[in-house]
Amino acid sequence: IRSLNEVSESNKEVSEKYLVKVTELGEIARDYQAVQKLMNAHLITFMPQEKEAFEVEIATTSESLKTNTLEYSSYIDDTDSEKFQLMFDNINKYFEISPKIIELSNMGDSYGAFQMMNTEIGPISAEIEVLIEELIEMNHDAVDKAKDVQNDTVKSSYVVIIASVVALLVLMALALLYVNA
Repeated sequence: IRSLNEVSESNKEVSEKYLVKVTELGEIARDYQAVQKLMNAHLITFMPQEKEAFEVEIATTSESLKTNTLEYSSYIDDTDSEKFQLMFDNINKYFEISPKIIELSNMGDSYGAFQMMNTEIGPISAEIEVLIEELIEMNHDAVDKAKDVQNDTVKSSYVVIIASVVALLVLMALALLYVNA
């Protein structure tokens, strides 16, 4: 019974921690990529109305990204805190630089905006994407380890149950022999 409780606790940990973390990381990746696409779209359009519309979408998607990042932070532990902090710091750097790029784009300096996007945002983006992938992989590995523990626990429970049944049958056979003797 204790072993089955361990399996139950392990299932609970997987569903409440690791799978939630992977979901949050997926949402962070989705929002981050959306912000990147919106920034690029802002840079290539020359229509002021379209630039304004992209800025509204960038702001909305950026808020979602911030919310999802904070949501993930409530689940971090010792295994992923360092990588999360790096990702969080890089996302904050991104948010510090992106208004400057939008400003250059709005002033009509597309070349300067693209150059800043490539030299300052490019390396940050690459690191953010790698960190997201590493965090997802770490959480998938944690789920796999939890599944292994569950499988081992279930197997050992079966062994105990089978041994108990065999012991009971042996005792019953001995009791029958004793009664018949």
